[in-house]
Amino acid sequence: MDRRRSPRPRRAPARAARATLGLILLLVLLGPLLWPHAADAVDFGQRNAAPSLAHPLGTDQLGRDLLARLFEGGRLTLAVGGAAMALSLLLGCAIGLAAGLFPRLDGLLMRLTDLFLSLPLLPILLVAVMLFRDRLSGAFGHDVGLFLLVVLGIGFTSWMMTARVVRGLTQTLMRRDFIIAARVAGASTGALVTRHILPHCASAILVSATLGIANAILLESALSYLGLGFPADMPSWGRMFTEGLPYLSDRPGRALWPGAMISLTVLAVSYLGDGLRDRIADEIHLPR
Repeated sequence: MDRRRSPRPRRAPARAARATLGLILLLVLLGPLLWPHAADAVDFGQRNAAPSLAHPLGTDQLGRDLLARLFEGGRLTLAVGGAAMALSLLLGCAIGLAAGLFPRLDGLLMRLTDLFLSLPLLPILLVAVMLFRDRLSGAFGHDVGLFLLVVLGIGFTSWMMTARVVRGLTQTLMRRDFIIAARVAGASTGALVTRHILPHCASAILVSATLGIANAILLESALSYLGLGFPADMPSWGRMFTEGLPYLSDRPGRALWPGAMISLTVLAVSYLGDGLRDRIADEIHLPR
């Protein structure tokens, strides 16, 4: 009886994280459609207005509604997190599978992974933004170019842990009897990957995905804080937090609200990943 009841307290934070993340997604997706103020609507007569019924969070130095910008910034921040996570998972899974399937490539790919793990990622991101921002903006347009730059920069520097996990699981699976039987039966490498290896790695990849989203959101916020993220006309939560810092003494909400949304989202995603890890450990009877 104790064993049946013991997982409930552990899973309560994961359930709360799912509910919180679902509410945040609902707000940022439906908020701009339901709220009457546009995020880019300028009203100089309402500059730096205090919170009111018309503007529950007040306005910024250009009279733009902060609640509308919070909704719009959430869309951009979560889009960056999701896209960067997808890119890092794609790279990590490809490198991990190649290292696990082909022993001749294992040493080279793992040394490359160790190299990326040893590099100071934030300075590298800063240099990449400075070098390629104008080129991508010129090729794809201002907004799309900046979005691609941030996503590519974060994604290409966040794949290493996924690669290590997938490589270890692949090497373990390749010694299992059902994999050996499939190889003897003539299954191709592609069939082994799609039918056997990836399904068995899916749970670990899902946990890596949740942690990747949190990491991407924090990195985007750090870039915006350093002035090399999105500009003022593309509000992200990190950008809004940076813009609100000079007003922290007299209008603390300008920085606290976007900062709270960043923290709440990262915590919810992290607790969701922990819940998935605990559930997987319970299902396969492994110690956490």
